[in-house]
Amino acid sequence: MDYYNEPDDAGASYRDLLGEPSEIEAALGRVILSFGELEDALSCVISLLIGRGPSVGQIVTAGLSFRRKMDVLASLARYSIENRKGDDNELNRLKELTGVCLRAEQMRNQVIHSSYLLGFRVKTSASSKKGLRTTISLVDSAAIMNAADYCAYAAEMVELYPIDMGEASSVDSSEDELRYSREGEDGKSEVFFVFNKISSRPSTGA
Repeated sequence: MDYYNEPDDAGASYRDLLGEPSEIEAALGRVILSFGELEDALSCVISLLIGRGPSVGQIVTAGLSFRRKMDVLASLARYSIENRKGDDNELNRLKELTGVCLRAEQMRNQVIHSSYLLGFRVKTSASSKKGLRTTISLVDSAAIMNAADYCAYAAEMVELYPIDMGEASSVDSSEDELRYSREGEDGKSEVFFVFNKISSRPSTGA
């Protein structure tokens, strides 16, 4: 580049560079990780509902924003409900699940798109209705963890949604996989869909 130099790769850990993270920093990290779990859950359930296997589902979801994933999931679920003549309770459940996910996104955005200075959260916004506004509020790690916990809750509800729809009888969630099972005619549970969270993430290269 002509005007800027790329910073050297320090090759050091967070602790080596900055010491132990503060509670605020750790809580912000939990929000990011929990929201990532929610995005993985959305990609997984979309893949399951498409019915063409995890790889095809990942091709469909790889480039989608969070809102587009929500639109696709809601559309697929509504199509399934209406196609098998489901009742209003199922549509209301879908509506509530959508609301939970959008609330998680709102909480995540509020936390992440803010500045944190001397124990205060500073949020600046501008709109045609209200003009330029800056909100300053006291913040502690517990308040940020509320957002992280809500994102994790939303992820769990999405993971369980195929069971609520009757598409699966159980789900086993681990750090790197989601495994859905159905009960066969003999009463035994068999895994029919495995979603690998690692392969759902974009490659970072070498």
